[in-house]
Amino acid sequence: MSGWTEDRVGVLLTLWREGKSASQVAGYLKVTRNAAIGKLHRMGELGERKADARRWNGQQVRRQPASPPRAFSWEQHA
Repeated sequence: MSGWTEDRVGVLLTLWREGKSASQVAGYLKVTRNAAIGKLHRMGELGERKADARRWNGQQVRRQPASPPRAFSWEQHA
């Protein structure tokens, strides 16, 4: 299939707004994941979804700080 018709763009937006992943949307439309993401990006649809993905139960999700590196000792691994 060549190009993005109005119908295909409509399906793309509907599936994306329903919460389907980029891979699921691409599989349904028979395009690559990059093609689906690129089209969503050019239409300005990725920003809202990306912000929502960082939230859980309406609260901002915070990452835990990384642990400091541990010293390596040959005696522990002998």
